[in-house]
Amino acid sequence: IALIERVVENLIDNALRYTPNGGTVLLRLVNKPDSVEVEIADTGIGLQSQDIPFIFERYYCASKPNAYSKNSTGLGLAIVKRILDLHGSSIAVESQLHKGSVFRFPLPNKELGRVA
Repeated sequence: IALIERVVENLIDNALRYTPNGGTVLLRLVNKPDSVEVEIADTGIGLQSQDIPFIFERYYCASKPNAYSKNSTGLGLAIVKRILDLHGSSIAVESQLHKGSVFRFPLPNKELGRVA
C-alpha cells in the first residue's frame, strides 16, 4: 500500500506544482467491475503533445516555463510508472497545453480474505 500511496502522492504533487493559484486539482476514484480507476486531473499548464511519449522516462523534463521546472528532477513520473509496472498496472495521460492534464491508472478490485 505504501508504494501505491507514493504513486498518488507523486501525481498529486505534480498536479499542485503545475497548477497556478485559482486552478483545480481533482482526485477521483471510479469503481469498475474488476478494478478501481484512480484519476488525478488538474487545470494546470498541461503538456506539449511531443513531450507525452517521454514523460515517464527517468530524468526527462518536459518543456515548460523555468518557474515550474527549476525544482524538477525528472524522476517522479518514472517512479510512478515503475511502481505501477511492479503492480501489473499501467498509467495513461491526457493533456492539453494551457488546459491541464489527467493521469489515470487501474488497481485490481480484489476482496481481502478475512481472518477469523
